[in-house]
Amino acid sequence: MVAAGSLVLSSSCFCILEANLCRSGRVPCLCACNVRRVLLAEASEWCIEVYHDMISGLFSAAAFHLPSILHGTTSSLTDRSFRRKLISRKASRLLEERTIEVNGIHMHIAEQGTGPLVLLLHGFPCLWYTWRHQIPAIASAGYHVVAPDMRGYGQTEAPADPAKYTALHIAGDVVALIEALGEKQVYLVGHDWGAVSGWYTTLFRPDLIKCVVDLSATFSFVYRHPKHSILDMVLAQGGDKVYLVQWQEPGKAEADLGKNIKLWYEKLYTYRSPQLLMANAEGSVVDNMQAPDAMPSWISEKDIQYYVDSFSKTGFTPALNYYRNMNRTWELCAPWAGKGVSVPALVIIGDEDLTIGSAKPYLESPLFKAHIPNGEYKILPGVGHFLQEEASQTINESIIQYLKKF
Repeated sequence: MVAAGSLVLSSSCFCILEANLCRSGRVPCLCACNVRRVLLAEASEWCIEVYHDMISGLFSAAAFHLPSILHGTTSSLTDRSFRRKLISRKASRLLEERTIEVNGIHMHIAEQGTGPLVLLLHGFPCLWYTWRHQIPAIASAGYHVVAPDMRGYGQTEAPADPAKYTALHIAGDVVALIEALGEKQVYLVGHDWGAVSGWYTTLFRPDLIKCVVDLSATFSFVYRHPKHSILDMVLAQGGDKVYLVQWQEPGKAEADLGKNIKLWYEKLYTYRSPQLLMANAEGSVVDNMQAPDAMPSWISEKDIQYYVDSFSKTGFTPALNYYRNMNRTWELCAPWAGKGVSVPALVIIGDEDLTIGSAKPYLESPLFKAHIPNGEYKILPGVGHFLQEEASQTINESIIQYLKKF
């Protein structure tokens, strides 16, 4: 028997639990016994925390589903998600990875911490791993931090149909993820395409979002012009050598990026220019980029290899499908033409980011406040596109300070 304050946990209750699980037929006897052993072994560590949560209202009878457990009507006792909720908040102090079902796909997530939910959405060509510096820092500040591999990336399912990568699909994933995690509102942080996905989610479902932190992709990329799509405007202003246009043709970009994935990442992570990526005369974006003499200290060989290993398995097609649905997204978003967002938002961008050429004039123009009345922005000197990795401490501080306002 283990006592914690006025909470007394008797081994007999676990025997009842075990017997009902076995009788239900949903959990084998051996598995139920294992559950009992785990619960008893860890009771001394978690009972005080469970007691605290019970009196705080965090673990209600509904959250425990105790009647259904004791009567053998649950099939989820041994699920990792259930075990996390029931057994220990101690584990939440460490980064965990798991897969959950959202919006018809299996999504891989990395998570850490307890408290209000913060979603970190990565962009192209990254993974949840791009947030490796932010996850522990934000979790330590008192938040439940979740960083998914986005649709088509890493260990998350990649639908074969290229039409399944519109902004409505991606935002649908985010909304379903919020629901799957049992939250009604979240803090949303995104980088690159993750920021774009965050903007679309906020545009479609502002009721779910407390505030937005946008890294390296302004709302101008999402704002729905009534007559022209972003891709059409890029083509008209920059020509057909701009990477956004070059990557529309299936197979072409895959061959370019995939011929030497490691070199592609080395070139991209050291790209320091306010100019958009452009293809050379032969149509290669990668060959038109300069190889670095040495990699900067903020990105290691191990970090690069993590991305190389993942994209060597998955290829780039699913990730490139985001670009290939830009015009389709523009068509589908006709109901939001001319619409901005009123949710509080912070935009952070480096002055050596490849998007700064268009982003800075937008941020400094009246359009920024017209589109985002509650928006503010920071431009970091001497920082490139992957600022969450390059300037991780500054980004961590900026994110946490901003979240604390709401």
